[in-house]
Amino acid sequence: MTRNFALVPLVFALCACALSQANPNPTDIRLSRGDLEVRMSDGTTCTATAPEADVTLWQGALEGCPDGFGYVVEIDPRSNILRRVVELVVKSVAPEAELPPVASVTITDARGQTYEFVSPRPVAPIR
Repeated sequence: MTRNFALVPLVFALCACALSQANPNPTDIRLSRGDLEVRMSDGTTCTATAPEADVTLWQGALEGCPDGFGYVVEIDPRSNILRRVVELVVKSVAPEAELPPVASVTITDARGQTYEFVSPRPVAPIR
């Protein structure tokens, strides 16, 4: 009888894992001027493509994701002198390289839950 009670936490843990896999959520993004990749908690990668070159606002439904995942990408068209210098240095070393745009990305699931991301990723403070 006590052996059966010992299995109860295991059953709950398995149910929790199954539920988390049934409702994956976005965990990370990779953004370029024309493409968005979203990594989900279940390991899948969803994608989106900008409708035109150099647009600063694009939205739609993610491809390769469960139904109901939408996105909005808002690219900040402003720049600063430091970023321009870094871009020139990067382009001189690797002409095909591209810095990720400064942007905010909002992913919304079918339940209306929103997930906010920024590009480029913030740098963690040095401790």
